[in-house]
This record gives sequence, structure tokens and C-alpha cells, in this order.
Amino acid sequence: MNISDAHWVHNQPKGSKEFISKLVFHRGYHDNRDDIEIRPLENTKLAYKECIERGFLKGECDVQISKDKVLFLCHDENLKRLANNPNQKNTDSNVHELTWKEIQEIELKDGQFCTSLKEMFDYLQGTKFQMVVELKAGENYGVELSQFFINNPKYLKNVCLFISFDWNLLQIFRNEMKKQSALQNDEKKIPFLGLLDDVVYNDKSFYKYFTIDSPDAEKDLEQFNHDFNFDGFYLPFQEHYLFPEKREIIQSLCEKYTIGMWKIGEDSIACVEVLGKLGISYINTDYPDSFFNIERSQVLQAEECC
Repeated sequence: MNISDAHWVHNQPKGSKEFISKLVFHRGYHDNRDDIEIRPLENTKLAYKECIERGFLKGECDVQISKDKVLFLCHDENLKRLANNPNQKNTDSNVHELTWKEIQEIELKDGQFCTSLKEMFDYLQGTKFQMVVELKAGENYGVELSQFFINNPKYLKNVCLFISFDWNLLQIFRNEMKKQSALQNDEKKIPFLGLLDDVVYNDKSFYKYFTIDSPDAEKDLEQFNHDFNFDGFYLPFQEHYLFPEKREIIQSLCEKYTIGMWKIGEDSIACVEVLGKLGISYINTDYPDSFFNIERSQVLQAEECC
């Protein structure tokens, strides 16, 4: 893909533009194999700059906190995978145990360094680009993150959503924001969505399990909603969810909650359009080279069954 993507986006019919607006670029415009010859590294300022230049409107970023309370973008527990020199000092240390200075001493593969949350949102000022902000588990920094936005309310214009697998952390953050009446963004409430997974992890007890295949799927979400009262949920996607009997369940959920989807294996414009029609508000994408190749998409096979 190249800069001509922007031309494609802006010349779509009105309906298709609506579906494009639901796209959330997972960790920015990056390559899943960390190939810097193809795309920028994930969670860097350049990864989101590329999204903006291509005419896209939303990205997802992962937020963590350093030992000395600096909020910054990072997905993994350490920087070994992204470091230019994986054997450099501190690359295998938990980022929560490093100071911001120590983190900034680790050069990434493409010559960049970790981006602070402030640097990222300063860059977004004056743009219409919005972030889905994921609070990574591992530390309780709900108070620090709330103070960041309370002290910089202009940044909220570039936030469309807060999400996390760590629902206790997300709840603490939301409650702190509510105390300061900081959740209103141009009279539009910013939703909080609980992330769910369809895999059980023995080492991640805070993860909430969910699958639409469960006969009690809707009751499960009702219980989650009762316990945490979030605005909705970010659900894991599976290809068979596109078939008629599953679509009815998805539509029903979208009528009750704000729903996003991640783990999009069939990552294509055809899938985005189908999920958009069902009412999904946010759709993660890694934007593969095959994204526009709808002729090969399994989505069309599901369409034929309807």
C-alpha cells in the first residue's frame, strides 16, 4: 500500500466511507513481522503519521507506565523484540521497572525511540485522527492516566475509546475521570469498553473469556455489564461469526452495547463492510496487502449463504 490509499478512501461512496470510519489501525500502520523496510514499527509516532497521511481516521495504541511515572506507548512487557540491539542492557527488563531515561536509551530497530503519550497527543493536535487507547495490564496507573487527561483536556478530542483486558484498572481510571467530570468531549461521551478473549490463559487470571458460540453469550455480557457497567465490549472475532445464525446474535448485542471487534483473521474491506452493517462500531485491522482483494475473501462465501 502507498499514499494512493488516501485517494481511494476519499473517493468511496458514502456508505463505504462509513465503514472505513469504523477501521481502527492496530498499533498504527505497522508490519506484524516488524519489517522496517515495509512499514514503521508499531506504537511509534511514525506509525500513526502514516495512517493520517493515508486518510484514515482511527488507530489503537497501547499505554504503559515507567518506574518514574511517565506514560508511553508500548505493547510488550519489555523492548527486546523491537530493540535495534536485543542484547543491549535493559531490553529484557520489564518496562515498568525502568525509568523513562533508561527506556529512552534503548534504540528501536528503525532508529526511533519509544514515544511518550504526551509526545503522541501533542503530535495529533490539529488533526481529526482519534485513538483507541488500550490500558495495558501489569501496573495500577489509573490515577496517573486520569491526571494526564485532566491536566490536558485538549487531548480528549483525539480519543474515541478507552479499552483494557484489565477491567479493574479500566474501572479505576474511569472512576477517577468521573470525579473530575473529565469524560465529556465536545458534549460527546467517550466510551469505556472491556476487552474480551476467546482463549483461557493460566497466567492472565484477569482476562475475561467470551465467545458468541456459547449458548449463554448474551447472558454472559449482561452479567459483565452488571458487574462493571462499561459502555460496551471489544470482542474477539472468528470467521464463522459472519454466517447468518451468528449475525443475528451480533446484531442483538450491537443494539444493547457499543461493540468493537479484534482478532480479525479475515482482515479485508469485505469483512469491514459486513461487520459495519451488523452494527459493529470499531473494527481492528492490521491492513494486510490483501485488504482490498475481496474476490478472495471468505466473507463473500458467507454472503452467498444469506
